[in-house]
Amino acid sequence: MHPRTLLISLIIFTALAAPSIGLGQIFKKKNKEDKLDQSQPLPQEIFEFKNVNKIPFYFNRGTYKKIYELDEQKSWVDLYDKLKTYVTNFGIQNFYKDTYLLWRFAKLTELFGEMEDAKRLYKLVLKHHRDDIDVKAIELYFDSLNQNDIDYYVPLDYYYELVEYRKEVDTLRPPRGVLLNMGSNINSNLSDYGPTLGLNNNMLLLTSKRNVVIRSLAEVENEDIFFSKYNDGVWDESEPLKEINTPFNEGSACLSRNGQILFFSRCKSPGSYGNCDLFVAQMRKDSTWGNIQNLGFNVNSIAWDSHPSLSHTDDTLYCAPDRIGGFGLSHIYFTYRREDDSWTPA
Repeated sequence: MHPRTLLISLIIFTALAAPSIGLGQIFKKKNKEDKLDQSQPLPQEIFEFKNVNKIPFYFNRGTYKKIYELDEQKSWVDLYDKLKTYVTNFGIQNFYKDTYLLWRFAKLTELFGEMEDAKRLYKLVLKHHRDDIDVKAIELYFDSLNQNDIDYYVPLDYYYELVEYRKEVDTLRPPRGVLLNMGSNINSNLSDYGPTLGLNNNMLLLTSKRNVVIRSLAEVENEDIFFSKYNDGVWDESEPLKEINTPFNEGSACLSRNGQILFFSRCKSPGSYGNCDLFVAQMRKDSTWGNIQNLGFNVNSIAWDSHPSLSHTDDTLYCAPDRIGGFGLSHIYFTYRREDDSWTPA
């Protein structure tokens, strides 16, 4: 999402949630007189959301009503205390349903509490904000503001710089010089990604867009699964998994420890529950893949389910869906195999 779009969405989202409060007042930069008495500084707090993974949604009608009354009255210190109590009781769904309260608490924490706490809360705001508002209408509104009005708004870059968000996007990036291209035996001139190893690190699986197919009378890059074997210190030329690949998108594959069972994702195909589902295939006696099955509704949902990964003991399967009820965007779910080989609900 473009930073300006997210900024504008945050502004309008705030206006919709609390129409009685001036936007300029909400985004106004903090003044010294707004600070609490610093002769008795508040201790730095680490916010622990005790209800996460315990209840799906927290709601207290009385406190919720009081929060908006204090917001309307501009009783910032009292509002800060009420929000602290309410937000720290959030269940998982509150983070994307009550993002406004989370942002309001972050702003007041910056004013009256500890900056490090505010940074943690801003991270959650940036993570859980969703762009579900008419962007064109918002842009027209924003463009109608004069320069004096715009100056009351804190630029979105301020939040990103504050939480050093961009630096946390890829914390697993290796030092420069470690990344080595695997060469033309593995890679193509199109996108190749999602590598996993199996069979004592002698089998490489990857997802590639090198195959182009016709869909709706147009050429599109189709995602397929490719494999390569490691022989005598060299990776063989990558080949497609012909029994697995279809005109639909396949990828993110992983192998069982003995190499006999393959888990992978398939998207927008008949027989799927959602956008992408997890499937399983078994190695046949002739070393081809067959018995391809959807892992079922215990594992898959009506949302996007992908990136399967097996535990070393082959009895626990992890995946990364973006289904509703998660802690914001894609999250790690797991399911484990029962004695009858069925999978428990993820």
